[in-house]
Amino acid sequence: MDNCKRFRQMVAQLKAINADIQLKLPSNPVSIQRQLQRVLQAQTQLTRLQADLDRSFGRQHNPSVRVAYMVLLDLVQQTTQATLNYKMLAEEFSLDPHGSIRCLLTIRQTTAATLDQLNELETLELMKDSASLHV
Repeated sequence: MDNCKRFRQMVAQLKAINADIQLKLPSNPVSIQRQLQRVLQAQTQLTRLQADLDRSFGRQHNPSVRVAYMVLLDLVQQTTQATLNYKMLAEEFSLDPHGSIRCLLTIRQTTAATLDQLNELETLELMKDSASLHV
């Protein structure tokens, strides 16, 4: 598989993970447990995605590929932090529902910013010009 296609797949996968980790609060304990399981699965997917990203693009010397790699790596790390935040919120919701909801709103803003960055990354000329990611 060529690098451009692989990069696009990684961006799409990260977007899907970001969409899947969104918590819906307030909720009942069974729903919260299901949401927590999704967040835990997302953490595993992110670990694999980062390893795949490092393996595929981590040693690139092409400056445009290197920049794209660094941007995507940063977005993976931001999403990883969001999963940790969502996990803590899901676990703490029964103890402090109002505080959890306030924190959730802040985390959603951060996640929305990450999604905006992913959308921008998709539209970069780098994504349109497959030659720049060919090695």
